[in-house]
Amino acid sequence: MGGNYNTNPNPNPTAPAAAPAIGFPSQPVVAATQLQRHNQNHAWDQIQLVIESWNPHSPLCQFRHYFYNLVDPAQVGLYTCPPDHDPALWEQAQLENPDPTCLVPALAVGFEDLRKRMDQQETEATAHITKLDEISEKLTQLRHLHQVETLARLAEFRRRNQEHAYRIQRLVKMVQVLRFRGQTLRPEEEVVRVRLEAMLNELTRPGQLQRRSQDLWTQTQTGLAQRRGQGNGGRVCATQHGNIRYEVASDVDLETCVNLLDNYQAGLTQFTGIVQQHLVDTKSLCDKFRPS
Repeated sequence: MGGNYNTNPNPNPTAPAAAPAIGFPSQPVVAATQLQRHNQNHAWDQIQLVIESWNPHSPLCQFRHYFYNLVDPAQVGLYTCPPDHDPALWEQAQLENPDPTCLVPALAVGFEDLRKRMDQQETEATAHITKLDEISEKLTQLRHLHQVETLARLAEFRRRNQEHAYRIQRLVKMVQVLRFRGQTLRPEEEVVRVRLEAMLNELTRPGQLQRRSQDLWTQTQTGLAQRRGQGNGGRVCATQHGNIRYEVASDVDLETCVNLLDNYQAGLTQFTGIVQQHLVDTKSLCDKFRPS
């Protein structure tokens, strides 16, 4: 009775116990699962960031740009940074303001605000074009008025001015006549009177103009003959008129001579009229200056 019984299930007390068949997963499996979940969260955050970047109502929207509005210079100080604006961006816009005296920053967020601003600019441009058309039409009317009325009135005023100047000259002449009435001519005035009478007699002498014309014709023919003698060639015609021989090299030269003589004749006629008028005035002055 009294035998020795071993109650330890492991007959070898130094051997390790066997691992259980079931329990928690190993450490590598847990790390892989956490990495997968982290990647999924990171991708979702990136997608959400892209969505917020395109959302004009989000503070993370990347489509933000400051334009500038023209305001009254007295009201520039009333415009401050709004509460929903980034103060740093506002300060940067103020630093980049091309004209702080009359321009204030205006934030445009997204393409909708950009479209609204483009529409406003198109409206302003249309208004400017309309105003320019009105100004152009007004200028056309003023130009027509200037051509039709102003120039005509200016010509009329110029004519009146010349008429008044002529009348003033006549008045001055009459005043001088009345002033020197009954006085004898001065020596230099007597010399002028004698010279004018001599010139008139020279021009009104019978045959004077004809002799002068013949002299001019002779001089012209002499010059043509000299040119012909220098080898210019051409057709030569000769006619005898009294003791004067006329020669022309061509019909063109003949026409030139005729035109030249006509011009001389017109000049002499005009000069004769002027001298006759001066002589009449001189005689009138002499008659008035002679003592009665």
